[in-house]
Amino acid sequence: MKKRKRQQLARTRQRNPNQTKRGTSYEQVVRGVFQSLVDQSAMQAISATVRHNETLTGRSGCAHQIDVMWEIVTGPFPIRVIVECKRYNKALAIGRVRDFFGVIHDLNFLQSTVGVIVTTKGFQRGAGLFANTYGINIKTVSVT
Repeated sequence: MKKRKRQQLARTRQRNPNQTKRGTSYEQVVRGVFQSLVDQSAMQAISATVRHNETLTGRSGCAHQIDVMWEIVTGPFPIRVIVECKRYNKALAIGRVRDFFGVIHDLNFLQSTVGVIVTTKGFQRGAGLFANTYGINIKTVSVT
């Protein structure tokens, strides 16, 4: 399974190598934004570190690549925050939000998982409704 994923990623990079770099640089910008929020808040005492490009295995046994994440441990029940970054030229559609909902649901078995989707151009109406209904935080972070 991992070999197939690496092959797909290699084909994507061959077709458009700048697309992968643009997405990764956007993820780094978003990681920096969340790290600065953690550094400036009361969470600083909790020592939450924001990480980039993590792989987590869900209840299903499937591996999920997470763009940005951090864990907050304040007692016996840690909270994991996972962030999906989408650098698109148009508003994010509902399908991407539904896909991310599946990832959150798959990872939400050993500890509480909170999901955030960050995109450059906002969200279509249906995507926003779905996200709000299921507690997925949605944010727009524009870059030039």
